[in-house]
Amino acid sequence: MKIVNIHRKKTPNQGDLASAPLKYFNLPFDPVYFDILDCFNPSNRIRQLLDKAEYLVIGGGGLLDNPKFHGSLDFLFKKFPEKSIIWGVGSNFVGDFILKNDMSSILKVGVRDVNTSRQWVPCASCLSKDLIKFKAYRNLYYKGGIGILENNSGQDIIKVSDFGIPNIRRLGNKKFPWLKSSSSFQVVIL
Repeated sequence: MKIVNIHRKKTPNQGDLASAPLKYFNLPFDPVYFDILDCFNPSNRIRQLLDKAEYLVIGGGGLLDNPKFHGSLDFLFKKFPEKSIIWGVGSNFVGDFILKNDMSSILKVGVRDVNTSRQWVPCASCLSKDLIKFKAYRNLYYKGGIGILENNSGQDIIKVSDFGIPNIRRLGNKKFPWLKSSSSFQVVIL
């Protein structure tokens, strides 16, 4: 079986790197991993691998509302709808977003954003062992309640809602040297 996992692979963002769903399963085969941007005007090699793949798992991360991914998603959705599986992708912005790519012909679609017309599935980065380790040591760093674990790569580009909770606490993933594969943001109950 040949499965290709397409996600944001060439990036310093740890959440994007941790969002490839196939990384978290013991599979009887070795999946192939591509960066989503490699699927816009793909090379002959990549095009051949995409053609031969039985399934394309696209996700996770904030691929749906970023214009730099629209060309790649258009190519994949138009050329391979019958073998494309969308897993835990979504928006990096709070509130409604306009989906630029038509997913109506896609085999399976699960988005990480709530209040959409699509089935909800979490971003695969929630399976990260770093988050489990964080929970084990939470009392050293954080004293209970609901918090948001964010990517603090030095840029404040992701604006996360407070979910209606006053004084919600935020922790950056660089605060903990071992917490490198957390999602761009995760709501965690500590």
